Amino acid sequence: MQNLLYFLYRFGYVLLFILLQVISINLVVRYNTDQNAIFISSSNAVSGWFYQKYDAIVQYFQLSTLADKMSQENAALKEQLEVFQRKKIFGSTIIQDTIYEQQYQLIPCKVINNSVVSLDNFITLDKGRNDGIEQGMGVIQENGIVGIVTNANLKYSRVISILNRACRISASVKRTGHFGSLRWPGGSPTRVILEDIPKHAELAIGDEIVTSGYSSIFPEDLLIGHIQDFQRPEGGNFYEIEVKLLNDISKVKFAYAVKDLFKMEREQVEVTGE
Repeated sequence: MQNLLYFLYRFGYVLLFILLQVISINLVVRYNTDQNAIFISSSNAVSGWFYQKYDAIVQYFQLSTLADKMSQENAALKEQLEVFQRKKIFGSTIIQDTIYEQQYQLIPCKVINNSVVSLDNFITLDKGRNDGIEQGMGVIQENGIVGIVTNANLKYSRVISILNRACRISASVKRTGHFGSLRWPGGSPTRVILEDIPKHAELAIGDEIVTSGYSSIFPEDLLIGHIQDFQRPEGGNFYEIEVKLLNDISKVKFAYAVKDLFKMEREQVEVTGE
C-alpha cells in the first residue's frame, strides 16, 4: 500500500495529464465530424497492419489447407459465372446464346480479422481503395454472402458482417419470387431472419433464399441459405422466416468484394430519371 501511495505521489501529475489528454481527444473525435472520420481511417490503418502481420504468421502454418480451399472456391465461382454477367439485349429480343456483358467485377481479399461473438460484428479485409474497394460494395465468398463494406482506406477495408444487427440485405424466396429484408437477431451465427414476406406466399421448408438484385450491392440470385422454419405472428400480414445460412461466417478466410460496373448509371436513372 505504501509503495502504491509513493507511486501516485511521484507520478500522479503525469497520470492526471495523460487522463485529461485522453478525455480531450475523445471529446474532439466524438463531436467533430472531420476529426471522427480521420480517427476511424487512422485506426483502421493501424489495426489492419497488426491484423495482417498476425494473420500472416497463422496462415504460414496452414498453406496446404488454404491452397485446397482456393482451388475449390475458383471452381465454384466458375460454375456461377453467369450470375455475374448479363445477357445482351438487342432491341426487344433477348438473344438466346452465349453472348454476355460483364456487369460485376470480383476483387479477391483475405479476411485478416473477424468477430462473430458480439451483437454487432465486423470484418477486416487486407484490401482498400488502392485495390478498388469502395464503401457500399457487397462482400461474398464461394458459397454465400459475407457483408457490406462500410469504410475503406488505402490498404484496408472494414465490412459490416451479415452477423450484425444493423445489417439489412434484400433477399427473396427463389421459388416464389417474393422478397423481403434479411437481418440477424443475434444468437446462432448460422441463422438469420427474413422479414416482410406476405402471408399469401406459399412457403416450404428447404426453399432457397437468394439475393433479390434490387440494389447495386449484390448480384441477383446469389444463394444465401434455405428456409429452416417459418411462422406468421397472430394478426400479422407477414411471415417471420428462419433461414439457415449456407456459409459459416466464423470460418471465412478468403472473400470477394463485388463491384457493380453499372452502378453509376443505375443510380443516375433512379435519382434523376434520366
